[in-house]
Amino acid sequence: MRKAGVSIEALVEFVELYRLKTDTRAAQKQLLVEQRDKLEQQKREIEKTLNYLNYKLDNFESHVLNYEIEKLHYKIDEKDQ
Repeated sequence: MRKAGVSIEALVEFVELYRLKTDTRAAQKQLLVEQRDKLEQQKREIEKTLNYLNYKLDNFESHVLNYEIEKLHYKIDEKDQ
């Protein structure tokens, strides 16, 4: 389960539930559902960051070019004053 991204704390809790003499399958399943939900949230955050980075890469040339042009105009304006 560690390869599935389950935290150490969750694994410890899972094993503790397993060792109990009572039926803990529902609690174990809930623990796995919670871990899956956490991973889904992390996945969404990574995808959001990746989309932003891809946007920056896709528009890199135009952003850099505009910045350089603005910088050049600023320097020319300073010389005129």
